[in-house]
Amino acid sequence: MVGAGAKVDADGCEIIENLTIDLVEGEFAFDSAELKPGTKAALDDLANQIQESRGNEAVTIIGHTDSTGPEEYNLALSVRRAQSAADYLEAQGITDITVEGMGEAQPIADNATPQGRAKNRRIEFKVN
Repeated sequence: MVGAGAKVDADGCEIIENLTIDLVEGEFAFDSAELKPGTKAALDDLANQIQESRGNEAVTIIGHTDSTGPEEYNLALSVRRAQSAADYLEAQGITDITVEGMGEAQPIADNATPQGRAKNRRIEFKVN
């Protein structure tokens, strides 16, 4: 039974609307789109949650970078990061995926410190 106000797909099945996964600190190395083991484990968890749902979830993966380097390069790197996660999820059977890159435009931490830059090298997910 679908709860009141729940989001449903075209078949009336409830879909995961607010899905949050905790990724590891420093999801990507500097100038890299290679997934770290902790990130892969978090993606495995995401794939399991989507596969266990009865709905047909669409996933948007948004890549981000720190502010080191040219803005245009960082935008392309952010897309590669999102695509790396998409490729991994597709290998887990998740197929309705869109990738976006934000480059350095939406930092969540201070780019003036190494720790802040590490936090800004990330991917985010929207599921609907």
